Amino acid sequence: KAQAPVGSFGELYAAINASQTSFEVAGALVSEYDASGTIRIGDEIMTYTGVATSTNGIEFTGVTRGTDGSTADEHDEESTVQQCLRYTDEVIDDVLFDLLTTYGGIPAEYLDTTNWASEIGSYLSLYRLTGLVTEPVSVFQIVSEIQMQTLCYLWWDERDALVKLKAIRGVDEEPDTITDDVNILAGTFSLTEKPRERVSRIYVHYLMRDFTQNYDDAEAYTARYGVVNLEAESPQLYGEKAVRNVYARFLRTQALAANTATKIITRYVEVPTEATFEMDAKDRDYWVGDTFRISHYLDRDQYGARRIRQWTVISAEELVPGERVRYTVADTTLYGRIFYIMAADAADYPGYDAAPFKNCYIGNADGLLSDGEQSGRIS
Repeated sequence: KAQAPVGSFGELYAAINASQTSFEVAGALVSEYDASGTIRIGDEIMTYTGVATSTNGIEFTGVTRGTDGSTADEHDEESTVQQCLRYTDEVIDDVLFDLLTTYGGIPAEYLDTTNWASEIGSYLSLYRLTGLVTEPVSVFQIVSEIQMQTLCYLWWDERDALVKLKAIRGVDEEPDTITDDVNILAGTFSLTEKPRERVSRIYVHYLMRDFTQNYDDAEAYTARYGVVNLEAESPQLYGEKAVRNVYARFLRTQALAANTATKIITRYVEVPTEATFEMDAKDRDYWVGDTFRISHYLDRDQYGARRIRQWTVISAEELVPGERVRYTVADTTLYGRIFYIMAADAADYPGYDAAPFKNCYIGNADGLLSDGEQSGRIS
């Protein structure tokens, strides 16, 4: 039920024309508005430099009319004067912190901000959020939009009593492998395909120009970036289009829109798969956000061989506290593996078994290393 910005109760004390740069507002207190900022009346957006108590309520001064692509207009007495929420060139974790604490009412000590900053600094540092919300919107919705636009996810970890964050990304540490003969309890493993989530065409609408329209209205945006995988639409594969639109009110550059679009289609160009299974107490350290490989006799390729895929835990529930846990995991194999380019004087490739998992080594013209393993690739 939390909303951002908070609904404003102030109303114009008297009608105003299209050129007034100060006016009075009744039914509100100075504390209900920012000391300076942005307001909306009808379909007009305005900025102001000051607000103070006046004879008939409060008075806005230093008003610039018709900002943010809107048009200055006349407004009737008793028109609502709504405070707006603006972010300008903000990092992801700062925006999420503000939404969850200022508007969501979550105590700051429940937010794992140190690890948020580390994760975002390492994997999502290019993202800067700029946007304007001109009417009250569910905090849940805005946070969900940001997760989709920037490719991260938040969740409540009840074990640590913290809201955690992780970028949607490949692995940079060697994942564990869990198996049906050592870890997964017999008779509990099942696979579910999600054909409705497949994507062959992704369009990211960005550079919002009309902040008075619904955020999911394509007409409210100046630009659109699309990625299409025609092979996935061929008769040999799925034989039809699968389109997804992302309305990115906080993205302002093509580079960010392209990054979002590319990663989404990479993840969903094949029908996504989820698995559920149970493990006992000796494996209960695995929890939401963890990534590992699974080897199970029910997961085989077209040749009958076991598929050792990469999975990320999206849900975990202790069926019997301290004894038995049910997991739901999503196939994140297509996110791949993250390599780090080393310094020029780093040691040569020592072989697959000895090479650090993160290191990226240069291969020969065929993209192979000295023992036939694939080298890292810049894509």
